[in-house]
Amino acid sequence: MFSVALANVAYVLAKLKDHAYAVGKLRELRTLIGVSPIDQPAVDRALARPRRDFEDALQRECALANEIGILVTRNTRDHPRDAIQVLTPVDVMRLHSTVSVATTEHA
Repeated sequence: MFSVALANVAYVLAKLKDHAYAVGKLRELRTLIGVSPIDQPAVDRALARPRRDFEDALQRECALANEIGILVTRNTRDHPRDAIQVLTPVDVMRLHSTVSVATTEHA
């Protein structure tokens, strides 16, 4: 996971409930995942991509550079369907929690 993705997860979780809930869930999530770096070559590749959303391009380039197979994003529509699986934060919470998550997703 990338630092920008952690910020997105925190945002969604806080909207679902509150800040304390978000922090608790992020701590749980950190026991399951690592945080990958965003480096200059990935930024340059993302800037060179003909994509309308730089954040999406940056996430994808970092995932490819770090051989990551799952991307977590609130915007699943703008990612190609290929070797990288694209999930929303809510999808991830549903996969790793017995807590029922009710929300309006903004895909």
